[in-house]
Amino acid sequence: KRKVKATNLIDWRENFGISPKELDILMRSKEDEAYNLILTEHGGIKHLCQKLHSNSERGLENDPEDLQLRQIVYGKNEIPPKPAKSFLRLCWEAAQDRVLLILMIAAVVSIVLSIILLHTPQVDADSFSDDNEWLDGVAICLAIFIVITVTALNDWHKEKQFRSLQNRIDKDHLTTVVRAGDLTEIVSNQLVVGDVCVIKYGDNCPADGIVLFSTNLEVDESTLTGETDMISKSTRNPILLSGTRVMDGNGKMLVTAVGLNSQTGKIMTLLGAAEKEDDGDESEADSKQINIPARKGRSVLQGKLLRLAIQISVAGISTAILCFILLTTRYSLRTYHFEKKAWQNSQLQQFVRIIVQSLTVIVVCVPEGLPLAVTIALAYAVRQMVYDNNYVRHLHACETMGNATTICSDKTGTITTNRMTAVECFFAGQHITQILNDRSFNYDLTAILFEAISINSSYTSKIEVPTRESELPRQLGNKTECGLLGLVQTFGGHYNLLRQKYPEEDFIKVYSFNSKRKLMATVIRRENTFRLFVKGASEVILDKCDYVLDQNNTSVALNSDFSEYLEETVIKQMASRGLRTIAVAYRDLVVSDGSIRGIFIVLYKIQQDKLDKIWPKLRVLARSTPEDKFNLVNGIVESRITRHREVVAVTGQYIFL
Repeated sequence: KRKVKATNLIDWRENFGISPKELDILMRSKEDEAYNLILTEHGGIKHLCQKLHSNSERGLENDPEDLQLRQIVYGKNEIPPKPAKSFLRLCWEAAQDRVLLILMIAAVVSIVLSIILLHTPQVDADSFSDDNEWLDGVAICLAIFIVITVTALNDWHKEKQFRSLQNRIDKDHLTTVVRAGDLTEIVSNQLVVGDVCVIKYGDNCPADGIVLFSTNLEVDESTLTGETDMISKSTRNPILLSGTRVMDGNGKMLVTAVGLNSQTGKIMTLLGAAEKEDDGDESEADSKQINIPARKGRSVLQGKLLRLAIQISVAGISTAILCFILLTTRYSLRTYHFEKKAWQNSQLQQFVRIIVQSLTVIVVCVPEGLPLAVTIALAYAVRQMVYDNNYVRHLHACETMGNATTICSDKTGTITTNRMTAVECFFAGQHITQILNDRSFNYDLTAILFEAISINSSYTSKIEVPTRESELPRQLGNKTECGLLGLVQTFGGHYNLLRQKYPEEDFIKVYSFNSKRKLMATVIRRENTFRLFVKGASEVILDKCDYVLDQNNTSVALNSDFSEYLEETVIKQMASRGLRTIAVAYRDLVVSDGSIRGIFIVLYKIQQDKLDKIWPKLRVLARSTPEDKFNLVNGIVESRITRHREVVAVTGQYIFL
């Protein structure tokens, strides 16, 4: 065993055959470049797995020390969040509100004016001075302090709640991996470099990796490149990046970069949305971080209050200017025109008092109680919304949340339990409204059903026995397929035995489900024939079928009347009750049929006697590989069914012989 040192400064050479920097160079390469790099620099994908002490079939062993070592050397699969803002920082941000800034200015002016008035002697009998004028400024300061404190306390408390909630959400992100040869689901942040991760249609890649095996695997990389075209992934184009979405097919990948070393981590670091860990080996790109200032939102109510405060301030300033003009004119006319007094320096104090009185009008006009009342009301509303399990991080969002009239919620895992169970079915000519443990059906008929469901579904979908009697069976993988597998078990079938009999590696062709095709199809070899299994949307499958099996496993023609009955009475009735309807079908492809003119076949180990029955009438060899073409030409040359040996001429573009 490789021992884990009690320090982060572990040399990768002591434990692994490839460094994090070499993996980073590999993941930066594209398509053929990556394929050639794996072959030339790392000796192929198998040798790359050996360098990481992993196995493409068994994955990693569940050794806690080994997993911890990989996290130390290659990093953890998590994006460290930015440090939480301190309470003083939140107070500073709350103080940046424009209304509060206006109040601060008003408070300073009020206190300064009160001091000036206290130390200015009265020179006019009409003038007066109130020794308590300083209380206005203090009251404004107190209101500002309460508003800032309440806002900062709410933001600090909600920040803690949302970080705790985010941690809970992160624990719900599960990823299917192969460990010790068994499929298991782990939390995504427990993924380590060297893991063999199973990906399928609809998954987001949890880390960067290399394709080990794929079936019609197509990935949407628009989140990284902006290109909307689907990118086909295979061992020839093996690079999978975190944050991309699997839009078709399935496969397995070898995890090569996690956390901050993955593509998503690098982008988050550049955007300044993650805390960069100091690993002593920062790249040039990592050192060029972009600091984007956060913009604090403002609700409609707060926007209106801001405009009102500005309007009041403008009106106050206008009124103060008017008061200054009127008081100055009144004093000047009375003193210099009617009383005929000469200018004296002591009269300057009266003009100062007029200025002070005019500025006092501005202070009085400022609505210091308005933001305080709004803040207290919103804080109370946030507290009440918590009792309804409605969490609001910032006060300004409370108004929007409280005034919501329509709620659009994600269904799976929120309203429902993220489980699928077969509750009705049309099978053996019967509409079964309550599925029970019924094993009275025709054996051959149920055998076909078991094969159609067990084989024509992702092998990562399975049902685990609950650990406690009170728990339901645990569904892993695609929930719809798990519901169908549950139907197999209810009818007495064993899908695991069928999957052992027909491993994925022996499949002739697999068409994974996608939103355009609305079906999944799998072709397998059965003795002298090929069998095609199909499952998908009921209306799509029904439209493609010509026969239906009755309770005696006899094919009955699917005429228009029966088809309409199934669509109107069975499918639509189920759908009207909120049920998801899935149809299952199959077809045997007999390649020895003499009427064949165009056929989709794949030739492997050629049996000359069987090929001799096909090639004289064969006109089209579709979807063929270079090996198929070679086998066909060689088989015709070696044939003895004609009087003379055949001379085969091969021509055309892309023959590759």
